[in-house]
Amino acid sequence: MAEQNNLAQGVLGFGPFQLFVTQKLLLEGDQPVRLGGRALDILTLLAQRAGQVVAKDELMAQAWPNLAIEETNLRVQVAALRKVLGESDSGARYIINVAGRGYSFVAPVAAIDRPGPEAAPAPDGIRPYTLPTALSRIIGRGGEVAALVAQLQQRRLVTIVGAGGVGKTTVALAVAGQLAPCFIHHACLVDFGALAHPDLVCGALRAALRVPAGTEAGIAGLTHFLREMQMLIVLDSCEHLLEAVSPLAEALLRAAPGVRILATSRERLRAEGEWVYRLPSMDLPPRTQLTAREAMASPAVQLFVERASASQDGFVLTDADAPFAADICRRLEGIPLALELAAAGVGALGLRELAARIDDRFELLVKGRRTALPRHRTLRATLDWSCQLLSPREREIMRRLSVLRGSFTLEAATAVAQPAGSTAATFFNDIADLADKSLITVDISRPQTRYRLLDTTRTYLLEKLAEAGELAAVARVHASYFRDTLRAAASRWDGPDAAELVAGFERDLDNLRSALAWALGPEGDRAIALALAVAGGPVFLQFSLFDECRFVTEQALAALTEEGRPSEDAMRLHAALGSAALHRGERDVMVSAWTTSLAIAEALGNVDFQLRALGGLITSAMSDDLHRSLTLARRFAQVAATLPDPSEAAIAERIIGYVLHLQGDQPGARWHVERMLERYIAPEGWAHIVRFNFDPRTMAISTLAQVLWLTGQPDQALDMAHRAVAAARAVGHVPSQFFAVTRALIPVTHLRGILAEEEEALAQLRDLAPVHGPWALWNVAGEGVLAIRRGDVAAGLARLRDGIAAMSPTSFSARFGPFVAGLVEGHAGIGQRGEALAVIGRALAQARRSGEAWYEPELLRLQGEVLLADGAPAAEAEALFLRALALARSQGASAWALRVAMSLFRLWRDGPRAGEGRALLAGLFESFTEGLATADLTAARGLLAAHHAVE
Repeated sequence: MAEQNNLAQGVLGFGPFQLFVTQKLLLEGDQPVRLGGRALDILTLLAQRAGQVVAKDELMAQAWPNLAIEETNLRVQVAALRKVLGESDSGARYIINVAGRGYSFVAPVAAIDRPGPEAAPAPDGIRPYTLPTALSRIIGRGGEVAALVAQLQQRRLVTIVGAGGVGKTTVALAVAGQLAPCFIHHACLVDFGALAHPDLVCGALRAALRVPAGTEAGIAGLTHFLREMQMLIVLDSCEHLLEAVSPLAEALLRAAPGVRILATSRERLRAEGEWVYRLPSMDLPPRTQLTAREAMASPAVQLFVERASASQDGFVLTDADAPFAADICRRLEGIPLALELAAAGVGALGLRELAARIDDRFELLVKGRRTALPRHRTLRATLDWSCQLLSPREREIMRRLSVLRGSFTLEAATAVAQPAGSTAATFFNDIADLADKSLITVDISRPQTRYRLLDTTRTYLLEKLAEAGELAAVARVHASYFRDTLRAAASRWDGPDAAELVAGFERDLDNLRSALAWALGPEGDRAIALALAVAGGPVFLQFSLFDECRFVTEQALAALTEEGRPSEDAMRLHAALGSAALHRGERDVMVSAWTTSLAIAEALGNVDFQLRALGGLITSAMSDDLHRSLTLARRFAQVAATLPDPSEAAIAERIIGYVLHLQGDQPGARWHVERMLERYIAPEGWAHIVRFNFDPRTMAISTLAQVLWLTGQPDQALDMAHRAVAAARAVGHVPSQFFAVTRALIPVTHLRGILAEEEEALAQLRDLAPVHGPWALWNVAGEGVLAIRRGDVAAGLARLRDGIAAMSPTSFSARFGPFVAGLVEGHAGIGQRGEALAVIGRALAQARRSGEAWYEPELLRLQGEVLLADGAPAAEAEALFLRALALARSQGASAWALRVAMSLFRLWRDGPRAGEGRALLAGLFESFTEGLATADLTAARGLLAAHHAVE
């Protein structure tokens, strides 16, 4: 009977462990074991059914009810359990995996005659205290709870600090629930949230502790009552009563050695012995396209979906709706209160409408629980409560800080928010105090400390700034500060700290956007807008924000007033517009912008911008006239030769070499590119990178990598492609890294034909996150080509076509040889040979118009292969193969010649020219001294071996 009672109470023993099921507590001896909630759920089910095999689906349903979870998550939790149970250390075995079925708990389990941790009667007969029963389960806070449990086992005063609505009380109660059985008198909650005056603090604690009437009043009575007790006291919502709570906590801990205190506050208590735990917002989903399963890996989405399900019966997150749920969670920054309030609106608005209107959060998020404290019933009430605790000076600073978007430096904060008459030291202390109050977050992970307001807080304060009639003045100060900052940085783009400078501006992009929006707006200042656009253009370009760059420069040019003379501002704006149009594939805009910039640069005698403009015009001509590109490249060389730095002339060699490569003159291309690499000495800063959008050395090495493959050195080509990526990484320039991967590593691995290498190249492209703009399209198209090569032809073709269709028709990437070859292979692979031939025809026509001949031998060979497959006469294909062979030889492209030789070998092997075909292929194959594992050489070796076997 005793054993049955203990089973009912859920006290199970195995090895040195005791599992208290109802209390959700695992002890090793008398010490609590740190264990997450899901791991504890899995352990409980396994232990209760010891000796049986529990299916994986059942275990996942126990730990993740109503969630679709990958089996990997279960394996992770089981591995954590095994580590905690010490299987590897003691030799004992507790959990085994039964292949294909599930898991089994194999250690002996016995019911223990112990209802909880060892208890002793209270000295005054007081029964153990109890905590409020949680009406909903805690989600996504297992790590925080475990960390706090561990800290309270070592420290006697721990304060959970965080912004309003972040879930401090919920986490505190979860921590207390786990630790309560470890104390004789368990745990007691004291909620100070409803108290209006510090004098009421002691009375609230007396009431919660049920201190007998007649006990001495004040702190003295409380310390006397608690001196022999062993318990955890939770002091909740202390921020408005710190002057009373802090000395009270110190007095209790000094007088009662068996007492520990867990406090929650938006600001630390500043009490002796206090250890502060800053509770962050919930983890957010990544900014990628997510399925429902992937989105539910985020604790923030889990909480939102569970609460939405509770408010709307039958709500299920679908793949189609997952991006909207993820967007809501990100825009509410993972604040649990905001997520719960938002989830309550799903039933009324639907998920998509809620996502569309979430920016009106203070109108939407107004239906909290009726039983919640007033400050937790709406998002606005929570922020009202926080601001009411501030001094007038602090409220003024917070209002003015609201114009700063994203993160900001102390210098920026000082410029926009320092009160008149305040010293720098005083203002720094103000900022530190506001950070202590959890109203400003601080990031010290970088060399320069950054500060930030949560977007919800910032939106609220921006309203207050407008209500105070201060918005226009502060917005002007904000825009002026970033104008001056950008102007000061202009002279440093060419310096040694350029990479650090760019990294800093990456974090200030939101502020640049905000300043421009105000300056260009109806109440803005056109002079400030012009200065911001001129100085900000290079910033947008460095981060591949080409659409924004074009919009801003066009707005600024429209507002620019010419003063009867060439304007340096106009020259710079047209140069930025030309660069943006280049990456958008807008050839007419690009040519017009660069031509105008060149004319102004010549009139001003500005050689730097002459070279920038000539570089842009050279690139624009590549889409339809490589002969003109070569002429402009030689003009570039003439201008560069007027400069004392020989590296300028070396850059001209790179450009000439690249044009020759596209025209099909591979030996000439190699000579010029290698000459550039021998002579080029990169400047200390980013002068050349800013001028040409990419690192010149990286561009040269990328060209050489393709030339090496074409001229029969596939291993050296791969090594050179990796060198291009390394060179780009060495200068710390992300766009140059994109260039190296897309213009060297991806094409070379594609041409080598080894799938593992192609996969690794695409993985490097994906790792350059965030992938945006045209670079993302390379990833889409590249994955399509790879899928076709793997045999998933239909899906791969669809993805490849999607990527190419989104690229501009004038973009070089849209005409990229491997993409064209992938289209041909894909269409032919699903029997669409007519479409395959049409793709080849369009590519050949474009190549002949522009003079881009380097890929023409392969296009002719593919045309012959598709015609043969379509039943065309062999003579027609043979003529194409022979033209391709002659062209490849004239270009010095032995790699193309080898492919053509294989096509001719297969065509001739059963006829009178079989010997000629074999001799041709054998001669070319034997000319290669490296790359024998590549696809082409492997195929050639196989053909020759098969022919020899037949002979």
